[in-house]
Amino acid sequence: MRRAYLLALLALAPACATVQRGGEPLGVPTLAQIFGGAELLDKRPQLLAIAPDGSSVVVRWSPGIATYAHEDGALRLIETSGPRAGERCGVELAELLPPPPRPETAPQSAPESQPSRDEREPSAWTYDVRGGQLFVARGTGLWRIDPCSRQRDELLPERRRSAAESANALAGTLGEIERLEAREAVAGLLDRPTDLASRDNLFVYDGEDLFLVSAELAQARRPLERSDLVWWNESLAPKASALRWSRDLAVAFSPDAAIVRAAPPAESQPESAPTHEPRPQIWLHAERRAVELLDYDSLENREHERLSPDGRWVFAMTRDKSHLKGPIPVPDYLTARVSTRDGRRETAEDGPQAVRMYRWDTATGERREIALAEPFDAGWYGIVDWTPQGDQLIVRWSSPDWTEQRYLAIDRDGWSERGPLRNSCAGWVGGPANQLVWDAAPQPSIFSNGASHWPIWYAGVERGDRASLEWSLSTPTPAFAGELDRLQPLRAGGLLVESAASDPGRHELFVLEHDFDKLDARRLRQPDGFNTDARANSDGSVVAFVHESSGVPAEIWASDADGARPLTSTAPEAFTRVQWLRPGRRSFTSADGTTVWANVWLPQRRDAPCVVFVHGAGYLQNVTDSLTEYPLNWMFHARLARLGYAVVDVDYRGSKGYGRAFRTAIKDRLGEKELADIHAALDALAHERALDRERVALYGGSYGGFLTLMALFTEPGRWRAGAALRSVADWRSYHPTYTQPRLGKPSSNPDAYAQSSPIDHVEGLRDPLLLLHGLRDDNVFAQDTLRVVEQLVLHGKSFELMLYPSQGHTYDSGPHWLDQYQRIEAFLRRHLDARVERAPASR
Repeated sequence: MRRAYLLALLALAPACATVQRGGEPLGVPTLAQIFGGAELLDKRPQLLAIAPDGSSVVVRWSPGIATYAHEDGALRLIETSGPRAGERCGVELAELLPPPPRPETAPQSAPESQPSRDEREPSAWTYDVRGGQLFVARGTGLWRIDPCSRQRDELLPERRRSAAESANALAGTLGEIERLEAREAVAGLLDRPTDLASRDNLFVYDGEDLFLVSAELAQARRPLERSDLVWWNESLAPKASALRWSRDLAVAFSPDAAIVRAAPPAESQPESAPTHEPRPQIWLHAERRAVELLDYDSLENREHERLSPDGRWVFAMTRDKSHLKGPIPVPDYLTARVSTRDGRRETAEDGPQAVRMYRWDTATGERREIALAEPFDAGWYGIVDWTPQGDQLIVRWSSPDWTEQRYLAIDRDGWSERGPLRNSCAGWVGGPANQLVWDAAPQPSIFSNGASHWPIWYAGVERGDRASLEWSLSTPTPAFAGELDRLQPLRAGGLLVESAASDPGRHELFVLEHDFDKLDARRLRQPDGFNTDARANSDGSVVAFVHESSGVPAEIWASDADGARPLTSTAPEAFTRVQWLRPGRRSFTSADGTTVWANVWLPQRRDAPCVVFVHGAGYLQNVTDSLTEYPLNWMFHARLARLGYAVVDVDYRGSKGYGRAFRTAIKDRLGEKELADIHAALDALAHERALDRERVALYGGSYGGFLTLMALFTEPGRWRAGAALRSVADWRSYHPTYTQPRLGKPSSNPDAYAQSSPIDHVEGLRDPLLLLHGLRDDNVFAQDTLRVVEQLVLHGKSFELMLYPSQGHTYDSGPHWLDQYQRIEAFLRRHLDARVERAPASR
């Protein structure tokens, strides 16, 4: 019996019996492997699009790119039927194109050189509107690719133009293609019989111009001729990609610069000094006429400029920012004379600013102010979208105190409220599926509401304690086991829904279908775990998504009637070779009876010293069946567990995914219930003798750094040590859209800010503290940490400090990641391993 027990222990920790150089067990990944680059984990594949017929997907991925790098990887094509033999992530689109042409200035005798990845990479791509063909551009070249056969047809040749040729290019000749877009037909909106807007089109943008190619010609089995490309913007400036076009292409709108058309010689006007230099913002294509919008340029702080899809009017709004102070400078200490760039202007006291809304008639340029009545003349506004008909713009209004939310429809005649979509909350409105989307299916006229057609909509609205689905018809909507997260309309009608499962740490996908009466939910075939970032084909019969689970990195999967299957296998081999100690996801009961969830890594020992990881953002769900929102930290925690430390990561109160009451329970007292939830998990695990309650340290960044400071400043003696990264130290200086829902304004709720800001509690520090911050941080300014440093010095406290001059809120450099976590690990282990009485933190 004793021998069997010992054998079982050895099987659980096979590497612990052998020690490698440095005193660590063999098989434990080093900090350099975790944080120094992409040896163990590279950037996850990014799902970009799925073909309308569901036959393929386009993704971005390349091996060897660190998770924190700015580089995104190469464009790749994968068939949804399954990966081909030997392919980890489909095929690079560049491999399906011919080699780039040699520079025309290169001597013919010069040796061949391999083009760089940037030279080989496509400059633009798009699927066709209805099928599965892919259009890909590079330089002046344009190809049509069949994803299944991987055969290409050349539509336009690729050639390199010299600088002189580019400078002297004739207007209306296609240059290097920068953007492609496939658009469905808009029938019956224009009278000219030659207008290509009445058909499916391929939009081709080069550096200056827009060309249209009918879908019929784009699918033809022959190269395109010059006459096949219809030059649409006809010498308009600014460049075509900066213009916004109506759905029928009859109207162009320039939100920032005046529209100028180079007039042919026959249209030249005699030289004279105009009394007013026009600055038109509208171009009416059929009339060849520019229209200046009345007093458009004179509006200060103009934003959310929109051209209605029907082309009849322009919307814009202004905010009164006269009371705001100047932008907060973000310093760069690595420049010769210490330069700065502008950060945000708003702090917790600011807003909401007074809002005024306007609309302009594009035919006449006349302006009309949209008079907002109480309570809508004050509050927080966000743009939702145009209705499918394009005649109404939907905006979301939140009350100044964030306790109420409504939707307004703005049209040419004014505004009206959409009453059924009201949402209110004693805490603050919001939630994960706080969305309003339209059904894309053609809808019968029985849904007309008087003179204004109001199509089928779906909304994620918090009713009771969690987000649920509502729609515009009176029939019931399906119920979901967990909280809704994302809503995505299907082109053929219906909805793709991402929702938490009965296990809140797992996400699952559904397709919702209707017959204009009943709404049914079909759960997709999918593996257990965390399924997200889904893309569906036109009718929802094929869905691609990103799947991961604890210890299994993210991969692209596809689901259809035949089942679910992985399309990629991108995890580095080095990751799969590591015997990762995976966390258990456990629930605990907090002091007030609330259930909280945690990831718990436990070593093969009892009464282990413990590290608490405090996730950032506040409103974020990290305890999921995945590598979490912080995959590098997941590996770091597994390393710590193999070294003999328990690690606990709690989704504390305020986190996403657990309902409205859980989210809003922190109102007016940030840092109180969050720490109570963490203590509940620690106390339960200590009762099981899984960890030593007298040897617990914590660390976290951003909101996690804030909670680390609150723990050390308000609970002295309960912690061995704490490391606070890029921490919010004073909520009075943070952004109002985050602070005001939770704390109100400092002027009206000063006690809440004093209670919730670590800067007000510095004198309580008794335990070792490590502060780290990037000086280029433009989210949580380094000023927060520096102000804490000054107060610590004034109060005679001991602490450690490290500043990174080149780093922002999210680090993008391997050496800086590694240096930071070498310091954090050494600091935590030094204080957790000490069994002697701790020295006081005061000098």
